[in-house]
Amino acid sequence: MHQFDVIAALETHSAVAFLVILQHDSIDERGTAIVAPCIPFDMGPPNKRLTPAVEIGGARFVVLVAEMTAIERSTLRNRRAVANLALHRDAFIAAIDLLFTGV
Repeated sequence: MHQFDVIAALETHSAVAFLVILQHDSIDERGTAIVAPCIPFDMGPPNKRLTPAVEIGGARFVVLVAEMTAIERSTLRNRRAVANLALHRDAFIAAIDLLFTGV
């Protein structure tokens, strides 16, 4: 898995449809990856800076950067990326900056 790859959610009973891998794939000291959940656009209109809007498979979603978490990389090994959101890199970095620095 690579940075900004999108995988299907690990659980199917929540509103979370996908996870976006935010952590760069060269950083693997703890065996975990930082991911952020994606929910359907109509369930959480974006705060333009904190919850970037993206398109995955022709549908609109928002990425809940403030809800990022670490998951074991081993859970990603048998999963296939359904998209890569590297084109939204600047929006993700801006959201992380806002979350941690308030700017």
